[in-house]
Amino acid sequence: AALLILFFQNIYINILVILLGGFFGYLFFRTQFKKQNLQIKAPIKPLLFSFIFVSLLVVLPQLSLPIAENGLAKLALTFSSLSVMLFGGGYVFIPMIQNVVVDHHQWLTQQAFIDGIAMGQVTPGPILISASFIGQKVMTEQYGLFMGIIGAIVSAIAIFTPPAILMISAIKTLDWLKQSVAMQAMFLGVRCVVIGMIFSAAFIFGASALPANINSDALLTLEYWVHLSPTLFIFCLSLIALIKYQIEVIWIIPFAGLLGILLY
Repeated sequence: AALLILFFQNIYINILVILLGGFFGYLFFRTQFKKQNLQIKAPIKPLLFSFIFVSLLVVLPQLSLPIAENGLAKLALTFSSLSVMLFGGGYVFIPMIQNVVVDHHQWLTQQAFIDGIAMGQVTPGPILISASFIGQKVMTEQYGLFMGIIGAIVSAIAIFTPPAILMISAIKTLDWLKQSVAMQAMFLGVRCVVIGMIFSAAFIFGASALPANINSDALLTLEYWVHLSPTLFIFCLSLIALIKYQIEVIWIIPFAGLLGILLY
């Protein structure tokens, strides 16, 4: 999953690896779960509604609709579509949204995108709140500050509302899912994919921290490693704080920012 995402960097690759994760999960893991006699029938209506709802949100942004490329409707459609394709937490969001807002729509530069994600980590709420930053920036550049505020609100609503609707629909399917060996095996396969997606996000962020235009000759020079040493120091210190001392991210990121001011 990580290799496919890093090499192809396309929103459809993310969908493909999730589907492959489910397929290989069923293939490899179904024997790990005890087969049960299903006491509950498959809830057809909620499953059908969820499938149609997700399909519409995924397909609509790909159509040539009569809406402005940098308008509120486009922001709402884009973030609604992304919101129903997230599995396993907010960090999976990073490579997916980068493909859309940086590479495809070119709403943000790579550096602005990474800065937005970093700032989102020191504000209350999940990493998905970075959608507000993107919506604000897109609309402010096009139409001014007031529309930027509206863009932030619309983007936040768009990223959180569709999953909320899906959760309400999925409540009726939970008991059935718990009893289904096939679904449990598929979800375990998707979990493996999620790990790969998070790894690809870490790689993207790590690459952005390195000096630009690196070549093999530069790697052999002392000057390069002296320049890189503050980055490695902050990285290792943050990792120790997270893993060994289990310090909350909300304290680590501003402290890393202060170290950046001192060292750079």
